[in-house]
Formats: sequence, structure tokens, C-alpha cells
Amino acid sequence: MSLIFRSLLASKGDAFVIQWNERNVIIIDGGMPNTYGKIASAIEGKCLKAVFITHVDYDHIGGVIHLMKNRELEIQTVDFYMNHPALAKYYDGEDVAFHHGDSLVEILQERNKSFLSAYNQTKIDSIDGLEIKILSPTQKEFDELNINWNASRVLEDGELRYLQRQKNNGDIINRSSIALLLKYKSHQIMMLGDSHPDLIYTAIADLGHSELNPIEVDLFKVSHHGSKHNTELRLLKIVKCNKYYISSNGAGNYYHPDKELIQMIIDSCRFHKFEKVYIYTNYDLEDEIKCKFSTLPSEVEIIRKMDIEFI
Repeated sequence: MSLIFRSLLASKGDAFVIQWNERNVIIIDGGMPNTYGKIASAIEGKCLKAVFITHVDYDHIGGVIHLMKNRELEIQTVDFYMNHPALAKYYDGEDVAFHHGDSLVEILQERNKSFLSAYNQTKIDSIDGLEIKILSPTQKEFDELNINWNASRVLEDGELRYLQRQKNNGDIINRSSIALLLKYKSHQIMMLGDSHPDLIYTAIADLGHSELNPIEVDLFKVSHHGSKHNTELRLLKIVKCNKYYISSNGAGNYYHPDKELIQMIIDSCRFHKFEKVYIYTNYDLEDEIKCKFSTLPSEVEIIRKMDIEFI
């Protein structure tokens, strides 16, 4: 029995299906709306156990909206997790905004289901052998998200709406992103959503790990599509891994992944004395990454790979 990490084509977003024990699957984020068909294909014939919405950016929830609307999909035994289920009522457009989480709640309620809270104090029982630990957000980010969300709400003509220029303190939408540590048998995968590195560093340090005693993981899905702002070298030094995954089509305003992120990965692998560095992507980004370096170090392999299996 194996553990399979499956990345889907999600444009500039994130969408993953984790499969274990032959037929069991969980979904972590849903990419853009057109990712839905890929999600449906990936879970067809499988036993869906849980869905995690790491945060409410449009490039993480689009496909899940269509999934939840699909009345042919049985979801009564599926657990749905979100970083703040209390946030509800409104949805429109593609710009990143607090209200993206609102329609999710209503759509799920229409099917007599509701979201469960997911932050670092949430305990999730092992699901048929798959252990799930929530690394972030903490209670502080959980509460701050609620404050910012409510501060952006206004009542106009008896209807709840949101300020066009929303109050957002310190990128709280990404900072409150759910980050997960998944373990099945001897294998571990770290899934960081769009989380911030200081929170993940503290969470891992609190588990007793350090540069002298790093946590060993088989695959590290980097935060925020390879943004240099969402990873720190000190974090990578307490996580021993030489296989990293970047979910990005390389387009958009930022053209992720950043060169600085790739360099941090290289430096951390050298710190841990790995001879090879494997960077996996869901789109063909090899030439783009190489162009960001005068010469990419010879130990680095950039591989487009959708499924990674651990036996």
C-alpha cells in the first residue's frame, strides 16, 4: 500500500489529491474554477474522506465550489475543513478578497453540511492510517482573520456587502492559511498552502526539531507558488528534504517561482549534505527557472511530474 501525492493543473493556483491505502483520498485546495474537471477525474472511483480549503484566495477555492455543487457526488461522510468557518454570506469575481469564503459556506449548507475549524489547536483523528497535523494558523491568526473580515463588512440597503478597499492587516488572508503535515506509515509530506514561514518554523520547532535535529519529510510543497516571501532558509534548515514541489504555471503578476526561493532550496540541501536537489513542478518551468540563473548548479534537477508515489 502506497502514499500518492497528486498535483493537478490549477493555473496559478493550488489543487492536490492525496491518495493512500489504495482508494482513500483527501483534497487540499481546488485551484481555479476550470480545475474542477481535473479534480473530478482524480477522485473518480475513490473514497473521498476530507476536503481542506487552506484559505479563501480564488486560485485555491474555484474548483471546490463546483465540486460542492455537484449533486451526484456523495459528501455526507466527507469532512470539510476551513481556517475560519464562521465567515459567511457573499461571493463574486476573481480578485482575492474576504468574501470568497462566504459562498463556500452557503453552498455547503445547501447540502446540509458545514465546515469544521482548522487551526493548530484542532485535533484530527487518523483517517484509515493517514495522520494529519495542522501546523498553522495559530489561534492568533485565526482571531485576526475574523477581526479583519468583520471590519470589511458593511450593511447597505439591508444587504451585507464588503468594502471595495478592504481592511487587511499584514496579509492575514495568506498568513492564516492552513498548513499540514501528513504522515502515512513511514512517509511524511508537508503541505504549506500560502502560509508564512515564521509560523511554520515555530510549529516545527515546537515539535522538538532544530538544525541539529531536523524533521525528515519525503516531499515539501513550498508555500505560495514559490514566492521568496513565504519561505526562509532557517525554516528549510530544520526540515531535512531534497524533494520540493512548486505549484505554479509561471504566469500572473509575479512569475513564480522566484529565483531567491530556488536558491534557498539549493542552500538548504547543501546544508543537509544532499548530493541531489529535486524540484518538481506541475507545469513545464525548467527553462524559465534556468533563465533566472546565469548557471543553474549541476546538482539541481527540475522535473515536471504530476504524481509522486511513495511505497
